[in-house]
Amino acid sequence: MSNVCIITGGAGSMGLGAAEAIGKELGMKIVLGDISEEAIDKGVAKLAEAGVEADGFVADARNQEEAAQLVAYAAKTGTLKGLINLAGISPKGGPDYHVSYKLVFDIAVCGTVFCSQEAAKAMTEGGCIINISSTSPFLVPAGTMQEDLYPLAAEDFSGFLDKMHAALAASGDEQTARNYAYMWGRRFIIWYTEWLACQVGKQNIRVVSIGPGVVDGPMVEESGLNLARMSAIGRTGRPEELAAVYAFMLSDKASYISGTNLMVDGGIVAAIHNIKR
Repeated sequence: MSNVCIITGGAGSMGLGAAEAIGKELGMKIVLGDISEEAIDKGVAKLAEAGVEADGFVADARNQEEAAQLVAYAAKTGTLKGLINLAGISPKGGPDYHVSYKLVFDIAVCGTVFCSQEAAKAMTEGGCIINISSTSPFLVPAGTMQEDLYPLAAEDFSGFLDKMHAALAASGDEQTARNYAYMWGRRFIIWYTEWLACQVGKQNIRVVSIGPGVVDGPMVEESGLNLARMSAIGRTGRPEELAAVYAFMLSDKASYISGTNLMVDGGIVAAIHNIKR
């Protein structure tokens, strides 16, 4: 049976770029998890044209039952060896849709936790879980991320969500709450990556988080371009550069890497910290 990698939010441009790199470099079958059946069908067809075996499953990663169904489906198609939790949404929303702070937070956090929990149970022959962090938690003062609440997630995840939602509701106006939802969610993912790595390491499962910088795409705004210009490298990233990191982390070459956060940001965080010195 083929080795399989699930990519949540996989029908988007970043997911398809990762899928193509992983399929071609590692020969893995890809299962795209997404909320849009139409987008999945287009993505599977595009990957087939590129010579990558792919399938898809409609699921909302925020829903624990649907996350379990996605993982179960993927595990039936081959040996589950990889999961990339790419599902996420911008706190700014878009021209045709509005987002709430709960949506921003829950897609990132619940999607990561629920899919990771299920994947860890299904990776009977070991594997790698890749979570997505961000530069944003590193650009604000330490101690402003509600870190004291994170350990509660390991004991009472529902209670953790309630407390985080309440803190977000009290953080300011709607846009401020959405911005905090993104930053706090991504900072939690770094904590969760470290915690989960220690829970599943003896099962030969590695867990890492990757913090992308400003990557070329249709949603990049001028503020993002300015941030990229300030970076150590001085430019935006290319999707294929990020996809190559995902493929490396899933490969045996990364077999001693776990429980850590890797920034793939062209030195944005380094540049900001250097300015503050």
